[in-house]
This record gives sequence, C-alpha cells and structure tokens, in this order.
Amino acid sequence: MKRTRYAVARCALSTPLNPESHDRSEWQCSVWREVVRERAFVLCRRGIPRRGAPAAADHWEYASARAMKAHSNSRSRRCACVSPTSLRKVLCSSSASGGKEDEFVLGKPWKQSQSTLWLAAFKPEHDGVADDSLQNHLDLPILSGSVQHAMTNAVVRGAEFVPIEVFRPDRTGIDGYAILNVLHRVDALDRSKSDFDVFPDDYVIPQRRGMVRAVRWPVLVAQTILDTDFLRLNEYPFPLYVSERVREIFENGGFTGWSFREVEVA
Repeated sequence: MKRTRYAVARCALSTPLNPESHDRSEWQCSVWREVVRERAFVLCRRGIPRRGAPAAADHWEYASARAMKAHSNSRSRRCACVSPTSLRKVLCSSSASGGKEDEFVLGKPWKQSQSTLWLAAFKPEHDGVADDSLQNHLDLPILSGSVQHAMTNAVVRGAEFVPIEVFRPDRTGIDGYAILNVLHRVDALDRSKSDFDVFPDDYVIPQRRGMVRAVRWPVLVAQTILDTDFLRLNEYPFPLYVSERVREIFENGGFTGWSFREVEVA
C-alpha cells in the first residue's frame, strides 16, 4: 500500500534573504532562531514563485531589491492574529510553562502548565477574518475548532491539540483555537535521494556542524514512517508532514490557511 505524505505550506510571510538564490525562507528559520534567541525575531516576505523553477520545487524570489522593498512597505498582504511578541513572551518567559516554541517540534506530549498560552494582534491593520490555520512568526500550526472537530471525528493519529487563547486588537477573543502538537518524530529522510544541505565544519554554532541545515526536496523512507497521520523528521523537524487522509479532511472541509505539496516516499 502506497503511503503518500504531504508537506504542509502556510501563508506566505517571508522571502529568501538573497533574492537571487534558489531558496525559501523557512530554511533559514533554525539558523536565525539560534542566533537571536529571545532577543529578536526576523520577519521577511516570501516574494513570488521563482522564474524558471518548477512549481513543485517551491522556490521563491524577488526580481530586484527595489521590488523587495516595495513589497515590504506594502500592507496589501495581511494575516489575521499575528503578533511579534505575545506568544513568544509566554513560551519563553520564566512562567510556569517554562518552555519554548521549539518544544512543539520535539515530538513529545505537551506538559500541562499553570500559564495560559495566548496569541494576540496588537495593531488594527493586523486584524481580519481568521483562517482555520493561523499564521504566526513562530511557525506553529494553530488550528480552529472546526478543523479540530473534523480531525477528531476522523480519529487522526499522531498529534494532540493544545488550547491557546487568540485575541483581536480590541482584546475580544476568537474561541476554539489550539496548537497542533505532532507526537511522532523519526529518522525518515532518504539521504541518497533527498536534496539537502548540512552545516559546514566551521559553522559558528559548533553543535550544529554536520547536521541537516536545509531540505530542498525531501524523499522519505517508507519503512520508517509510522502508522500516523502527522510526522516530523528527526533530521530536520521544522516542516510538518501529513497523510493523504489529513489533506482530504482539510480540503474537503473547505478549511483555509494550509496548502499541500506531495512528498515522494521511497
């Protein structure tokens, strides 16, 4: 039986730091997360599909620095309920949760805390109609109650829902959202067939030297994929992989905020 898997893509919030590179900004997330820690965050726009690259490659660019600047100054692309500080403050503070957003890619159950997780938009221009998957600078999958209900009824496997409070700029709440915490992480990257980079031997963070730095085109090893609907890779845990069943639930339900790219399973 073929085990089809899909990589989940979320709203376009960023762009390659080098507009001439065959790149996309998600590959830089882990690097900058280590560099800035809790002192700052980097938010940049994705751009447009790269000219000459196949659509399945998921590569992006800007035609020029001027185009990048114009897009960065534009308010034409807005995502609801995005805050540069709110959720990070809770997850990275010395509160009873005592954790970081990175804990949601560990593949482990979330430990119940005394602190309430929350996400808020502070500026009116950041308000809008909330998608079923909220876009946020932490790249966490935050799903509406409707999606949770559909997935629970379908008895999806391999994840839990961690409640989070979501607020509009006027502090009115949007009920029912939860973080999708994936509980399965495995060594499933076929290194002989995948297109990926590793950190060089002289990389500034010694602990990352030789580890997978970016995955441009993953191929997953079929026999290592557990009987689960959600998956993260031990080699590079930031992308979210889902089963065909999850894709069908999301698309057939008319939910918004996710798109899917089929991933080869060998």
